[in-house]
Amino acid sequence: TADSRDTRLASGIGAVSQKMAELEHSLYSCKQEIQIEEVELPIHPEIQAVVKQAQANGKPVQVEDLGSLASDREFLNALQSGVNVWIKNIQKVTKLERLEVMPPMSTTSQEVKFWLELEGALDRINEKLNSPGVQCTLATLKRAKRFHATVAFDSGGDTIGIKDAMEKVVDYKNLMKDFPIDALLTATDIGRQIPEALNEIFSHLIKRAKNTDYPTKRFIQLLEALARDLRDKLLALLQAKRMMDIDYPEFETLIQECHQVFRAWNGSHTGPPFGFDSFRDFIWNKRRKPLPVKIELRALEDRITEIATFRREHEELRTVIVSSLASTGGRKEVAEAYQTVRSVDVLDLSEEGATRWEIARKKYAEHVDRVESQIASRLRDKLATAKNANEMFRIFGQFSALLRRPRIVGATREYQTQLLKRVREDIGVLHEKFIKTYALSEEKYISKLRDIPDTAGAIIWAQQIERQLELYKKRVEQVLGEDWTLDVEGQQLLKYVEPLKQKLNTDALFKRWCADTEARNFEISGRLLKITKVHNRYSVDVNFDPKIITLFKEVRNLQWLGKSVPISITIHSSSAE
Repeated sequence: TADSRDTRLASGIGAVSQKMAELEHSLYSCKQEIQIEEVELPIHPEIQAVVKQAQANGKPVQVEDLGSLASDREFLNALQSGVNVWIKNIQKVTKLERLEVMPPMSTTSQEVKFWLELEGALDRINEKLNSPGVQCTLATLKRAKRFHATVAFDSGGDTIGIKDAMEKVVDYKNLMKDFPIDALLTATDIGRQIPEALNEIFSHLIKRAKNTDYPTKRFIQLLEALARDLRDKLLALLQAKRMMDIDYPEFETLIQECHQVFRAWNGSHTGPPFGFDSFRDFIWNKRRKPLPVKIELRALEDRITEIATFRREHEELRTVIVSSLASTGGRKEVAEAYQTVRSVDVLDLSEEGATRWEIARKKYAEHVDRVESQIASRLRDKLATAKNANEMFRIFGQFSALLRRPRIVGATREYQTQLLKRVREDIGVLHEKFIKTYALSEEKYISKLRDIPDTAGAIIWAQQIERQLELYKKRVEQVLGEDWTLDVEGQQLLKYVEPLKQKLNTDALFKRWCADTEARNFEISGRLLKITKVHNRYSVDVNFDPKIITLFKEVRNLQWLGKSVPISITIHSSSAE
């Protein structure tokens, strides 16, 4: 079918994209290789000749094989100079600055590869130090009592740093081995693959950091590098998506995926999912040291939030224009205004990029200012010709998306005041109704006519008032916009509404009814029917408590209202039925 073909096509494209990302990462990794200089230990030609001859004879090389050269001053001086060169060459690796501190702007991959490659470099140095030529050279110098030349090698490599470097490698290798950074660097899916990769990375860090002395300061640098890697990866994927060109529904999905990534970076304090917060807490609990990480990812998160706000407000404006302005001039004006932002790289996080983004938004605002004037004028005309308050509320609802804009607010202020006064009065009526109580209300008599008992009737009455309150809150939102709780007048109304809403909570009434009902005795004793004779007339008296009929009605209505009636009360009710 067509759907299955589309599914297979999408799957194939996804697989190709993944392979391309992996290939790109491999090429990038080649450029990022940490080049640890190969250590050369040049051997004196005479030593080489002796070693070659001994190997040809199938015996180990001896200092005696050098003959008189073993005591020749000039020859010994040459060997000593060569050993000094060895020390300098070895220290180019064992005294690398990167052993103590990560270079600025280093990547996570570079840190991982450095320690893994350093191990190989040190192994090769040790292999060369144990070679016949080196051992013969050192033995010759020792025989001549040139100990100051050989002491660095006799002490296990301490003075030239081999032992120290190897101890660090052995310790840190556990952390760096199988470090799952590739899953992040080759990700092609923002909302799924990147969060999964971050969880895997932080899970690895927490698990491996338990058994390493990798310095806390270096962990800070590693996390900063990881944040930069994540930022760069997310930027690359977002730039390929063309955020300002895609349709708004697709854009909304993309923004949600970005927020998933930022949440994944933070993670849970206890995990899973594991993230930065999880690892920070782990380090504090284990080492009692904070992790003051400078996370460059924050700038991207802030920019994405700004872009999301801009596009949402633009979409709201465009939607209102399409539905309320008959002319196409306003639509054209807004479309032209949007072009001023599309031409800018909105993901450029440099200072120049931030300046261009700000200028583009100001130009956009200048373009749409005329359109807002048209909308404000049309809104005032509609409000002026409205026949009643309900129609005004409906008109405000049509334009509610734009009620945050200053020009629209200014144009509708007098009508807003008028309608908010109406809402306040309506809420006052509800308040008076509540104070009167259900027992004295007309609703109680209506409930009696509908055969609804007192407790269920009181709950229905309270829920009706609560629904009316919610309706009035919706009306306030229509007048002041979605963020009405942040408005001064909205906050005043909220202070008036919330106490009443809390008083309308029927949980206490229901619990009290349950307690009273469970304490009551509904057992019937004696005969069910009793026939009596009064003045030659017989009558039948039924031995039955009317309250059990009321109980049945209460249970039926309360269950319909969604209340969880205790099983013991339900059993009594069933027996009455």
